[in-house]
Amino acid sequence: MEWVRLYTDILDDEKISKISDFSYKIFTFFLLLSREREADGIIDMNITDLAWRFRLPKNKINKAIKELQQTGILSDNYPLMIVKWGSRQFRSDDAAERKRAQRERDRSRDRSQHCPVLETETETETETETETETETETETLSCARAKPKAQKFEKFWEAYPKKRARGAAERVFNRINPDEQLLETMISTIGRAKTLEDWTKEGGKYIPYPASWLNAKGWEDELSTPNKAVASW
Repeated sequence: MEWVRLYTDILDDEKISKISDFSYKIFTFFLLLSREREADGIIDMNITDLAWRFRLPKNKINKAIKELQQTGILSDNYPLMIVKWGSRQFRSDDAAERKRAQRERDRSRDRSQHCPVLETETETETETETETETETETETLSCARAKPKAQKFEKFWEAYPKKRARGAAERVFNRINPDEQLLETMISTIGRAKTLEDWTKEGGKYIPYPASWLNAKGWEDELSTPNKAVASW
């Protein structure tokens, strides 16, 4: 189950003290929604989708958003972003977890570049040769699986027009773990979406972040046919 951090200093926070109870409720919902979607503080859902997700009226949500923007809790631009998300909602401060995550990042980097067989050091004198071979075989299998997955994500990332929040996008992509057929469907849908007005107007301002698009299964959207220019005679 996903969770967010709630700090005791909220009791004395000047910005929080200035907003209404309803705006505070919406702020809390935004925290939960961003964590659920692994969007790193980004809220790029439109007001209709937010109203459905929160089961609340659109006009009241819009009013709360304006109040949160005026107090500096939300960014002014679209997509909305929760200010100071990175410093307040970091994933873990557990030392063992940090070390484990760092080891995994190091291994993933090595695998994506060379995918070597990683020899596991003997930790105790009682470890047998068979155990060492088993660990090496496990590393080799993990390596073989990791490289194609990294290559698939690179194809997706190259095709997607908005290069933002790569880490969040990669986490969602790996969770979906698409096969080649689904990946081709994703890339094909992205190619068609890039011709639509929603993705081209105002320099692509309204293109969803890649993690949000993946979370929403954007490849299943029914895309409208782009407007064709009327020939002049």
